[in-house]
Amino acid sequence: MIINKEFEIYLDNLLLPINPAKYEIKNEINVETIESAGIGDVNVIGYEKLKTINLESFFPCRFHTFIRYNRVYTTAEAYINHILDIFTNKKIVRLIIANNIQTIINKEFIISKFEYSESYEDNGDIPYLIELKEYVYMNSTTTESEEYTQNFTRCEDYHDQNESIFEQKYTVKSGDYLIKIARTHYGDANKWTDIYNYNKETIGANPHLIFPGQILILP
Repeated sequence: MIINKEFEIYLDNLLLPINPAKYEIKNEINVETIESAGIGDVNVIGYEKLKTINLESFFPCRFHTFIRYNRVYTTAEAYINHILDIFTNKKIVRLIIANNIQTIINKEFIISKFEYSESYEDNGDIPYLIELKEYVYMNSTTTESEEYTQNFTRCEDYHDQNESIFEQKYTVKSGDYLIKIARTHYGDANKWTDIYNYNKETIGANPHLIFPGQILILP
């Protein structure tokens, strides 16, 4: 199996121990073909469909140097039971895919398919396939781009009012990551490290793992 160590994948606070060799993100737009008199077939472009992501890897049964261990889930069966609990109880899970440069995905999903198997050839490891579909709340009326614009406007307001920069607080929203916040509030994505260092106690050891509702101080 090919082991990719360049990114981390979280399902809520659960770090997958073995990275998939790759992850697949399916982006689609609704396109309806209609017949127009005198023109023929015309494609009408609709809204973007919700994302679908497939993760395929294995849960290990023994120690490997490339494993990212979790203090709570130490066996392959424990990982399987945890994912089954999310799947069978139809729980909404936050999927985070991040590398050492940026957060690639930070959205809520549902697990629409969970397959796993055991065989003699796998030597106790349990291969699995997880299919996730993006989840959007029915009462959601503000798009991510609108949130970005609103945040940028609020940042300008702070400077216009000459408020102390040390008193600025920011509440993390769905889809946020530190680079995005730094680019929005400072116009410089590289300042994400300043935000992280100032809020390390709140964020924790992984600067790419932030959650909606967290309050950050913008230095």
